[in-house]
Amino acid sequence: NRQTSSTAWYPNQTTSLVTPRNSLIQSAGSSIWFSPLQRLVLTANYGLLTFDAEQALLLTPVAGSYLTGRYSSRGHVYGLDGMYALNDQWDISASLQQVRSSARFSMPSTVPAIGAYTRLDTTESSATARIDWRFAKQFGCMLEYRFSAYRANERQYNGDIHSTTVALTARW
Repeated sequence: NRQTSSTAWYPNQTTSLVTPRNSLIQSAGSSIWFSPLQRLVLTANYGLLTFDAEQALLLTPVAGSYLTGRYSSRGHVYGLDGMYALNDQWDISASLQQVRSSARFSMPSTVPAIGAYTRLDTTESSATARIDWRFAKQFGCMLEYRFSAYRANERQYNGDIHSTTVALTARW
């Protein structure tokens, strides 16, 4: 748990105000992999990140007064990966990942409601396919295709992305 504070200054007055803030960040993750065949590796993973904060908000023109708001966010990351070495020169891999996140902002009951903007729930689902080719001892190339779908309770954040990456690699 971390506590910080900041000072607000009012230009026509000599008063300053300390605005307290308490926050807590927690994370956890796990991964398991296994190799059912000699050249095949499968991996499953999960991650969690949480953030909670209580922050003083200066929402009043009266010097020396503030309200306290709360913000919290949670993120869950799920993943499945597979990599198969066709031979010493070629590897193919595939990956599935989903990120589910939620964020909440709450104000004291004395502040008028600000509606749907106090919460956001999102899901990003993606699939990736990749092939690696090592054509010389120190050089290779990679081709990757990724599709990501973004969905949220606020429709303006919804959308899909297709991306293709080609890279030349060198090792020495």
